[in-house]
Amino acid sequence: MNKLKIFILALSLGMAGLAGAANGLVLNEIHQTEGPGKPLNLRVEEVSRNAKTSAVDITFVFGASVASSMFIMRTIYDIAQARGDRYFVKLSERSDGNGQTHMQVGFSKEKVVNIDDYYQTAGMEGLARNPEQLDTSMFDLIFKKRPTEAGK
Repeated sequence: MNKLKIFILALSLGMAGLAGAANGLVLNEIHQTEGPGKPLNLRVEEVSRNAKTSAVDITFVFGASVASSMFIMRTIYDIAQARGDRYFVKLSERSDGNGQTHMQVGFSKEKVVNIDDYYQTAGMEGLARNPEQLDTSMFDLIFKKRPTEAGK
């Protein structure tokens, strides 16, 4: 993929239908059928939230795997920012076979030593193998909103 396509992909992911749901939960969707590269039709919605976790529903209609993965990661990053948390971890994932995926994502302000104990994952359906916490600062370079320069 050449640099122009990467730039256009990053720009479209950064600007694509980013919207907050009316209830304060995060909702990002993109319905891109025109332009360079493969079309992308995807909705990622935080459907519920408690003190440590968020339930996230992903509706995948069509699109490239890398662009889809980046869009999902962007939404999880946005949820962490909205919660004021620095770390996140995918705890579980299950698909209904009809293009809908349900994820349980854990969030914390500090790095968690024992993920299973902290998030009480015993009995959780679709439990992720070897879950690894990620630091949102790893994604700041591509996802963090930056103030525009005044007068330009």
